[in-house]
Amino acid sequence: MSNPILSSLGYSQAPNYCTHALEAFAELREELPRKLGLPNDLESLLCSLLTDAIKFLLPDNGYLFEKHDFKPGMFDLLRLPYPICALEFPATKELHAEQSGLSHASKRIALCFDPHQLNATQLRHLDNLCSGSFLAEAPEQCLAVMAVYEAERVWGASVGTLLLDLVNDRPMLRKDASPSDLCHEVAEQIGPRVHEGSTYGLPVTFKAFFGRARMLGQSAEEATRNLYIDTIDEIRTAFEFLAAINCSNVGTQDIAAPKMLNEKRKKKGKPLFYPYKVLDLSLPKAAGAPTGANGTHASPRAHLRRGHVRQLGAQHGNKVLWINATMVNARTGHEPVTTVYKVKT
Repeated sequence: MSNPILSSLGYSQAPNYCTHALEAFAELREELPRKLGLPNDLESLLCSLLTDAIKFLLPDNGYLFEKHDFKPGMFDLLRLPYPICALEFPATKELHAEQSGLSHASKRIALCFDPHQLNATQLRHLDNLCSGSFLAEAPEQCLAVMAVYEAERVWGASVGTLLLDLVNDRPMLRKDASPSDLCHEVAEQIGPRVHEGSTYGLPVTFKAFFGRARMLGQSAEEATRNLYIDTIDEIRTAFEFLAAINCSNVGTQDIAAPKMLNEKRKKKGKPLFYPYKVLDLSLPKAAGAPTGANGTHASPRAHLRRGHVRQLGAQHGNKVLWINATMVNARTGHEPVTTVYKVKT
């Protein structure tokens, strides 16, 4: 019997991207030292992060907002709900530039974590990949983002991570930003969609794993460029996800892991399927209207279609609310729906 929450998201079953990626990286983790005599710190790190992460299902392309821009008003909402989060989303052709010559990666995971909350083993792998102390160059309050993806039925990952300083790396107007040869080069290769329709840019630090890049025959410049390309969609997805989940009227719902399937996988020695969380919103009686001190929230739930955030005034505690662009099945008297957004249509 299908899960009603998954059905309402448009899935017949959970996608389980993290588990399938974990299987692929676990195999490489064993083969690289044994068959090739190469270090496996990247694969070991990915396996550990994917195992420990809280998994979230997001809509197609990771889109949560009507307009995809790094708006300054959302910046203070960028707080991870857990030390490690894996944001799974299917990518349509909209995220692929045919003229680039790159393969379309339809299965995506934005792997987000707080480096300061990693365990000693995870940090050791990061130090080995960076040939030095990773935390020594990580701001005290920061967000790290890695891209994990499947292209042509092969799972891969960005050879490096992005670091966003949650105090100083505030969005800036694109017109005020210094031009970058890297930005121009990437824009020429993968097309105008990189910044199409955006007003703001987001400063980030690129931490490429140069030792692994050299193993792949890449120069330092090529490694940084590839890291930029690999993480364009993931940093935008992470930005929108964190802005949404930290709104005061957004919560989560849980999707349990499949017990019977996991029993079979356990017997075969395969990685287990994980439980998921999905974003959830209990709407006030009037959509987007603040509830007074004696007010109550309506019981029906609504799909969280692409919307925007609104900050209320001091009289409402300076709360930040999610405002839906489209309401679905939220009329009085209709049966409540169980989830907040649709992943597939």
